[in-house]
Amino acid sequence: MTKQKILIIEDEKNLATSLRIIFEAEGFDIKVCETGTEGLQHLKNYDLLILDLMLPDMNGLEILKLIRKTDQKYPIIIVSSKSEEEDLILGLSSGADDYLTKPFLVRELVLKIKRIFERKALYENVVKDIKQVNIAEFKIDFDKLIAETSEGEIKLTSQEASLLLFLTQNKNRIISRQELLEKVWGSSSEIETRTIDNFIVRFRKYFEKDSKHPTHFITKRGVGYSFID
Repeated sequence: MTKQKILIIEDEKNLATSLRIIFEAEGFDIKVCETGTEGLQHLKNYDLLILDLMLPDMNGLEILKLIRKTDQKYPIIIVSSKSEEEDLILGLSSGADDYLTKPFLVRELVLKIKRIFERKALYENVVKDIKQVNIAEFKIDFDKLIAETSEGEIKLTSQEASLLLFLTQNKNRIISRQELLEKVWGSSSEIETRTIDNFIVRFRKYFEKDSKHPTHFITKRGVGYSFID
């Protein structure tokens, strides 16, 4: 069986070493780069990127945006000491699949990585049968990762598409935060709860006539969410 390959762009040597040891023990093929410039040279040879934001030569968000210009599907997890709400929102809106604040449990990161690979395989299998979905007058193309929105045509990240696919395939029922965390993200940390909230806000902006009074992406306070067709 071919090993899944993970690229780590991280200049904290102790953290990078710990990640390498644990990831290799889990059966992954690992490459560590201390700078963004070096990491970008190796990107095409790896299946997933662990990305620090504060690097010696460039901002990690620059790397993220460069990748997303040409590839919406490449899995990217940000790990950063920047923990403010606006940092999380900026990272996710720039195209990150997930965002972990340092310090974090490495085992949680391992679970996230495994879930991303599992989700990618499941998504590709489901999309064979479900190419497109409509939300009101807007069309979502899950195969091409393109959506018609109130802001015009946009490119969806793989994480946006995965969450949209799950919600639209479970329409008209209340989905708990816990279920979303387990089925779409594969974990249950507080940062993940904030992550879901930010994705829902973004979907309302894309697909609702009035994002402040949504009719499709409904929050069930204290419980979770519901997608109403």
